[in-house]
Amino acid sequence: MKTRLSLVFAMLTLFIIQQINFAQDINNIYPYLEKLCMELHQYPELSLQESKTSQRIGEELRILGFEVTEKFGGYGLVGILKNGEGKKLLIRTDMDALPIEENTGLPYASKNKGVMHACGHDIHMSVFIGVANLL
Repeated sequence: MKTRLSLVFAMLTLFIIQQINFAQDINNIYPYLEKLCMELHQYPELSLQESKTSQRIGEELRILGFEVTEKFGGYGLVGILKNGEGKKLLIRTDMDALPIEENTGLPYASKNKGVMHACGHDIHMSVFIGVANLL
């Protein structure tokens, strides 16, 4: 499935740079991330209207131990994971969808008429949560 390859590739790319083997960790969290991706795909929101999407991503970050500030510049959010002194790392994702009617017939197709994650931001958000999980 394209989604699986995209998630695994993006996550592995980040950590291969550090020459750390996270393959087993990725395999362990993959089923959850795939489910999250499909959920996000079903409920897309247009730019500057991502209220539910922002809340959902905030929930995920809180579960992982991040301090979350919501409504940052509208529907943006900031998650901070404190891990002592040292270098800082920024990871980010887009959350908005496009004004496109989805006619894919997929079981997880958009349920919001006229709005679709044709851009791949559903995958980006899932990879973002996967990386946050591995941190």
